[in-house]
Amino acid sequence: MTQNILKTAVIGLGRIAWSDHLPALLRHPEKFQVTAVVDPISDRCRDTCAKFHVPAGYASLEELLAHQTPDLVIVASPTVYHAQHTIEALEHGCHVFCDKPVAMSLQEARQMDETARKQGRKLMIFQPRRLNSDTMAVRSLMESGILGKIYQLKLYVGNYSRRNDWQAFRKNGGGMLRNYGAHYVDQFLCLLHEKLRLLTCATDRIASLGDADDVVKMLLCSESGILLDLDINQASALQPYRWCIYGKYGTAMVRGTANDWEIRRYDPAELKPVSADERMAAQGREYPSSDMPFRTETFRPEAPALCPIDGHLLNLHDWIEGKAEPLVPFHETLEQMRIIEECIHLTR
Repeated sequence: MTQNILKTAVIGLGRIAWSDHLPALLRHPEKFQVTAVVDPISDRCRDTCAKFHVPAGYASLEELLAHQTPDLVIVASPTVYHAQHTIEALEHGCHVFCDKPVAMSLQEARQMDETARKQGRKLMIFQPRRLNSDTMAVRSLMESGILGKIYQLKLYVGNYSRRNDWQAFRKNGGGMLRNYGAHYVDQFLCLLHEKLRLLTCATDRIASLGDADDVVKMLLCSESGILLDLDINQASALQPYRWCIYGKYGTAMVRGTANDWEIRRYDPAELKPVSADERMAAQGREYPSSDMPFRTETFRPEAPALCPIDGHLLNLHDWIEGKAEPLVPFHETLEQMRIIEECIHLTR
């Protein structure tokens, strides 16, 4: 069966285009043909065309669309331009693959969604952590049942970074709540596929040289009652853990940059019989025994078959061809943006 090769243009030639989008597109010439790139900085257009063998470079999306209508436009421009570029491309009949965060506001994200529906075009957001090894590991451990009923997930994202680029400023849509929050709230949504309720959120600016937040504490609760605890701390010299999964029968944890998960759990069949005692005088004046039949195990997840950008692009191609459902459904993107916007209103 033949498949269409999507003529593709990339808008914004900064870090993510060079490290992810353009190399991945060139790895799949049977599905994508990069016909143009767009950036207002002429040197970036010239060196990108030379490095990635792209036939045409333009200073603006308007100029691009005056010369050609690609099948697919990849929006890798700064956050503040996402809605503008996405809507303009959709209205010209292009499908769009846009970087996270989806937009500056929930209203902009809804306008993007409405335009895609009206034009009959596909719109998907790049959420790379949906396909990374941590997501695979957490999902595997939750589905295995070895920890029993899961009641809490804790995620800690730590580093010490004196952020001084455009993403350090509120006016550009910067800050860790938008920038990293878009990653990790989406990761929770991907794992649970449930609506999430914001319990509280607090932010601060410690090491950043801009005016946007670099420390975020967020608590969420899923519809099924799982507590979700997210720390994003870019002023942290130590990282206590990366993920903790708490279940009725035990806990799984992975630290720092390690791949191996430590699991400490018990088999409920091995518990000694114990009954509750409501009397006000503790028997033998002793505290309850914590002698649990714990066992310690190590779990190493399989490496993903594809790097995240390749997985997203291949899924997007199949979705456009009518052969797959979207890896990142836009209703979950709207849910993510709703939560982030609630946090912004709570912390201002």
